[in-house]
Amino acid sequence: MFEKLERTFGHFVNRIAGKPETCKSARGFFDIIINMETEEQINLPPVSLGRALKIGIADAWDRLGLVVASSLIWALVVLVPVAVAAELAKKQPSAALWITIISLAAAVLLGAPLLAGIFRMAYKIVYREDPGLEDLAAGFRELSRSAISLALLNVAVVGVLTVDALFLLGVIGPFKGGPVLALAGILCIYLLLGWTAAAIYQLPALAAQRPMGQREGAIAAIKKSFLLAAHNPAFTIGLFVVILGLGILCAVSVLGMLVLYVGLVSVILTRALRELYIRYGIVEEPPEVVEDAGWKVG
Repeated sequence: MFEKLERTFGHFVNRIAGKPETCKSARGFFDIIINMETEEQINLPPVSLGRALKIGIADAWDRLGLVVASSLIWALVVLVPVAVAAELAKKQPSAALWITIISLAAAVLLGAPLLAGIFRMAYKIVYREDPGLEDLAAGFRELSRSAISLALLNVAVVGVLTVDALFLLGVIGPFKGGPVLALAGILCIYLLLGWTAAAIYQLPALAAQRPMGQREGAIAAIKKSFLLAAHNPAFTIGLFVVILGLGILCAVSVLGMLVLYVGLVSVILTRALRELYIRYGIVEEPPEVVEDAGWKVG
């Protein structure tokens, strides 16, 4: 029994790490998810959301200049042009549709690679690899295609699930909706929430692929995100709520959204992903530093 669990867990970890699969059983991943005794039998260490947030905020504080600079760059490149386009659409209703389409397309084509670059810099911050704004530029160049693909996939999935839910629940469309359609609409909502929650790992996972020698690409990042979210639901939901709450606070203050939110969230999510990697043995936990109190006489 132990050997079977060991093989199953090895398969799960290799899937997360992006390594070649070592387990041929198609049930491997589902065995990990469904079997409630698995974590105890394989001595899987716990993961703490509080620890991840505490260290993540400390990481961001240590590199506050880079956090503010990256957030400000994101705001100037993406948020400000989108806000200007929204005002233009209000003043010119006849061209509102084209203005909206062009502004959203520009936001995806520029914003997604820029966000990937910010997460690459956050990776350097969290892993203590002498980060700088040049890492943002390097990530922008290296991850542009994957980041745009990831953004388009998310827009498509979220859009389809949202429209389906509204249609099946009778909010839009000619149908009032019966019990069966209502259940289908609720299922779409659950799928939408599950996708959105798992998506918080996508960009940090994408940014970590090349530095960690993992399989690269948007699909690999999505698969890894679902594996992590499915096996750590409480941690993922808590992290999602924290990021959402932080976004609301920064949006209310306006200034926080411009100079803090994106950079801070990139560091927190990257730290959270590292804590999960430590849990599965993909990344070694750094040893605790014990300060030398020095020699004392008497």
